Amino acid sequence: MPYLQAFDPVESTSKPAHWDECPHRKKTRAGVPPEQPLLPHQEFLEGPFPHTHVPEYRFFSNLNAAQIQAVRQRGTQILAIIPHGGGQGLLKRAKVVASAIESFLRSLAFESNGRKAFNVKVYEPEVKKMDPNNPFGKPHAFFVDLGPNADALRKFLLWQEVFAVNPSLSFSVLPVDTREASWKVCVITGDDIEPNATHAYLVQQRTLLLTELKKRIHDDFKLLWKTAQLVLNSWNVHGTYSELATMFTDTFMLELTTADPRSGAPPAPAFILYAKPLTYDKREAVKWRADFLRVHPRTGAQPLRLGLDIFPVDKGSVDCKVCKADVHRTADCPLANTPGWIGVTPELIGKDDKETAGREAAKEPGAQNPVDAAQDIFRTVVKRKKRTSEPNPSGVTKRGGRTGRGGRGSGGFGAWAK
Repeated sequence: MPYLQAFDPVESTSKPAHWDECPHRKKTRAGVPPEQPLLPHQEFLEGPFPHTHVPEYRFFSNLNAAQIQAVRQRGTQILAIIPHGGGQGLLKRAKVVASAIESFLRSLAFESNGRKAFNVKVYEPEVKKMDPNNPFGKPHAFFVDLGPNADALRKFLLWQEVFAVNPSLSFSVLPVDTREASWKVCVITGDDIEPNATHAYLVQQRTLLLTELKKRIHDDFKLLWKTAQLVLNSWNVHGTYSELATMFTDTFMLELTTADPRSGAPPAPAFILYAKPLTYDKREAVKWRADFLRVHPRTGAQPLRLGLDIFPVDKGSVDCKVCKADVHRTADCPLANTPGWIGVTPELIGKDDKETAGREAAKEPGAQNPVDAAQDIFRTVVKRKKRTSEPNPSGVTKRGGRTGRGGRGSGGFGAWAK
């Protein structure tokens, strides 16, 4: 029997410690629904969708220090807006994007606000340093000031999170003050990771790799001591050094996915190592990670070995140019793979694993033609590179991408007008 995630012991009887806390496994629209906006409003796909986890420091990366300070001073009335497919290349259209998002948010009226919408203001990012060779580089976030007493709007936006209105108006709304680091530790690749192998083989291979990863801590007293100190300081637990380190390694989880090799080769099967974060201090986390992965200045992370089989570490990249998650590739984005998705797609921004020829000449965006509007916006973001068309080497990489059909929100005014 081939590997099936639904029959994986990790999903039922052998969950890693604290696995239910992992933010990368959460969904939007969770919990008791908040007050809903009144009709009519612009139509959007409801979901639920996989939640995108973005720590605070990623929102503020490559931002002007004065803007960071101003955002923090506003507290909870500020939320982050992540335009799907955005980055430095989109900043040329930042005013258009900010205006479109602002118009959409001002179309959401609530009974508790006297049946009126809230007078929100969307701010574009003030980039600290531009890099013309990195169109998807940070900053990724716009910011919306909801104003005082906009609790109804804030609760609804964070509950819904993902708003796919049309291909030119597609974004996520996230809290700015998320002080939990990503659970992703590293990406493990290797020719012997074979998604078409039997279910038992892959589960056993993952178990052996996890054993080797845990040995790196338990067989190195200096690293064990450092790990135990971080657990003691951050997790509010007690025990011996060995017990504290074991509490951490018990959260280890390897998930099958695909990665983009840094060599430029076609996508390849890979594992992502997850673990509960030891600290939110970025410098401490980077130092611990370098010690754990045994990073050499010239050769990088030390590979794992199972007998004669070698598994390179951090020689593959897993991140998404659409939703900005760091646990799946762009071509595997679960948002764009949701049935009925009408927002930004990997194909639209040139990250769909398909060989492409040149596009038609740019057309002027029109209010009734959102596809053309989106293509015009993103045409300035990326110049597509020709690459060999390869099938996705694993059908199990789209974590959560095909679960739950998205439904349409009621009401609608059609596409936004400039």
